[in-house]
Amino acid sequence: MWPLSHILKTEAEAVWWRSFNTGGYLGPYTAVFKTHIDIVRDFSEKTIRGLKALAKKHNFLTFEDRNIVDIGSTAHKQYHGGALRISEWADFV
Repeated sequence: MWPLSHILKTEAEAVWWRSFNTGGYLGPYTAVFKTHIDIVRDFSEKTIRGLKALAKKHNFLTFEDRNIVDIGSTAHKQYHGGALRISEWADFV
């Protein structure tokens, strides 16, 4: 997780939300990259690697727009496990 001060160090004047398809093109101008990863049809390990590589290359944060609201053990499983493995790639949810 990166502190809020990280956002202030980027060249972006504001937090920009970008769709997954434009991440590479708009990466240099992005502070926070918002995803709805559960609607990516071909989601795989390759998707995670690509997103993490873009974030590192362009120095932006990743934000998974998802509500994880359930009992503790279920919320933990949704965040750390399952097919999406959100905790492996999202800076915040």
